[in-house]
Amino acid sequence: MPEVRIGLIGIGSFSTNYHVRNLLNCPDTRVTALCDRSQQQLAVTQQKFGGSQTFTDHRALLDADLVDGIVISTPNQYHFAQCKDALERDISVLIDKPITVTVEDAEALVELSKSRDVILMTAFTRHFMGSTELVRRDVRTGLEIQHLTAVQRRSGIKNTIADGGMLHRRTVHIFDVIPWLTG
Repeated sequence: MPEVRIGLIGIGSFSTNYHVRNLLNCPDTRVTALCDRSQQQLAVTQQKFGGSQTFTDHRALLDADLVDGIVISTPNQYHFAQCKDALERDISVLIDKPITVTVEDAEALVELSKSRDVILMTAFTRHFMGSTELVRRDVRTGLEIQHLTAVQRRSGIKNTIADGGMLHRRTVHIFDVIPWLTG
């Protein structure tokens, strides 16, 4: 299998603590490019994780022919333009939720990805967590669930309108996982 070259647009704490770490553990995958508006964040991340090229403009990264796929982990209001720019260059995209801030923009990106035959995936990653996979297996073998417990942990993320608040950040995962577990 040929190596898959991945770039990241937005390298804040979530991106470096989750996306980069997970990508570095994927065989045949290499993080080749990092993009962030902060030169300081780029320098810290490059020093911590190694030899990726760095950019402060996502379009320059996309035009550099360094990536087969891109992970977008920026504030929500930038998702549409960054994702559209990647899809128009036939670069596959994994984008943090929400895909965009309007339904119309999300539908436009889905149509663009279909028309160009490029992968567009929202980062609903709970399907790939070991605990979720175990519950799915148990449910599918007939285990009857009689009691559920939800545990709230502090993530360090503030509940602000800009990030959608608690309902957006957490509940969307429940709405995603429940049909997958039981379907």
